[in-house]
Amino acid sequence: MKFLLLLAVLVAIAWFAPAPVRHVESVIDISAPRDHVWSILSDVTGARLWDRQMRDATIVSEAKTGVGTERSSAAGPVVRTREKVTEWLAFNRLEFQVDHEPDLTKFETSRIELEPSGATGTKVRWAIDYQMNGGFLGDLFDRLALGSAHKGRIDDGLARLKRYAETGDVTP
Repeated sequence: MKFLLLLAVLVAIAWFAPAPVRHVESVIDISAPRDHVWSILSDVTGARLWDRQMRDATIVSEAKTGVGTERSSAAGPVVRTREKVTEWLAFNRLEFQVDHEPDLTKFETSRIELEPSGATGTKVRWAIDYQMNGGFLGDLFDRLALGSAHKGRIDDGLARLKRYAETGDVTP
């Protein structure tokens, strides 16, 4: 009986203690001018052409461009993702507040930054910062089941963005 009580207390602590904040990012060089890459990224629903998680993205806000623009997309058979633009620095940075349904994360921020690379290229950095709901148990679930999902999304998305920006190819 004491063991079960101790186990219940430990599970409660693991559930309610805040999970650590996680950070994933990748960088890619694109052989295309920054204004061209920005024109692709600033088309908020155009993300469906290079980000598989946004393949059915639709604008769900009054704003169609800039801060306050919101898009929604099914991120799989169970999860729906809603992203709201919180920062829009033309030709430099886009930042999104990300919410999922069901509510997987306590907070999540997705940031895409552009900078010149070489004479005519563009370096794109995509980073996601997030904290799982469910404390250390949520973090454990993230590490075992979801941890590679964010990194995989970023790496695949940047590779597809590169191909699209350089060739116009949007092959799935």
